[in-house]
Amino acid sequence: MLAAYSELLISLLGLYCAGAVFLNTYFGRVLLPLGKPFGFIQKGAGGQRKGALQAADLLDLKKIA
Repeated sequence: MLAAYSELLISLLGLYCAGAVFLNTYFGRVLLPLGKPFGFIQKGAGGQRKGALQAADLLDLKKIA
């Protein structure tokens, strides 16, 4: 019974998050808040995330393989 309730809660939270991302993007403002990011992904120089894989990196991987 606990598993059923936890799955229901997870599915409702997933629907809320998916709807929030869609509606916030569509209207260009926050209709359904999602909260602040945790902050473990930091932006580096030039607005790029540190450790993020870029398109140029993917091209280099294709040359190697």
